[in-house]
Amino acid sequence: MMNVTCPKLAKTLVKLQQVSNEYFEEYLRALNYGVIDRGDKMGDGFNEAFDRLQHEIAKLMTKLLQQDLCEAMPPTTANK
Repeated sequence: MMNVTCPKLAKTLVKLQQVSNEYFEEYLRALNYGVIDRGDKMGDGFNEAFDRLQHEIAKLMTKLLQQDLCEAMPPTTANK
C-alpha cells in the first residue's frame, strides 16, 4: 500500500470488499432460514450497486494517478 498513489481510496476498496463479503454471508444465512426467497433479486441489486461504486472509485484513482504522473514528469524541450 505504500506505493499506492491514493492510499485512502485503496483502503476504501478493501473496506468495500469486506462489506460485500459480510453482506453475502448474511444474505446466505437469510436464504438458509427461508427469510428471503431464492428468486429474490436483493443480491443482484447489491451486486449492481457494489460494481458501480467500485467502478467510480477506481475511475477516480486512475485520474489522480494520471495527474500525479504528469506532475512527476519533467517538462520536455517541446514544452519549454
